[in-house]
Amino acid sequence: PDIRLVMVGRPGRGYQEVRSAIERAGVGDALVMHGWLSSEEIVRLLSGATALVFPSLAEGFGLPILDAFQSSTPVITSRGIATEEVAGGAAILVDPLSVEEIAEAMRCLASDNVLRDNLITRGRARVQEFSWEKTAQKTLDVFQEILEKGT
Repeated sequence: PDIRLVMVGRPGRGYQEVRSAIERAGVGDALVMHGWLSSEEIVRLLSGATALVFPSLAEGFGLPILDAFQSSTPVITSRGIATEEVAGGAAILVDPLSVEEIAEAMRCLASDNVLRDNLITRGRARVQEFSWEKTAQKTLDVFQEILEKGT
């Protein structure tokens, strides 16, 4: 009863359908809708969150997952796309089109402190594998490999 669903982001395609479904379900009091938030506001929000629920259908990389791991926040995300690879075994994976799977994962994280603690520990370890320096080095390695093959 004291948990709120916080949605963050600019309204886009499907926004009105989501708003209508919320009104029909009568859960408006349990929902907080934000528009765009700054990086600092997102970190503050994640730091106090029970979980990041990120059931993306087509994510390019998954930076919000790393933000959550950095904030010691457990993650629920999609399986079968880039988010699964970014999560690296440190998140609950769900079918992003299954309301039942997403809801069950949310219930689990809200009620199982052992699971939450385990995911927080794994997320902290996972985020250490990512840095801008590592990204730059891997990009440089790819360019070097291309240059060596081209000569």
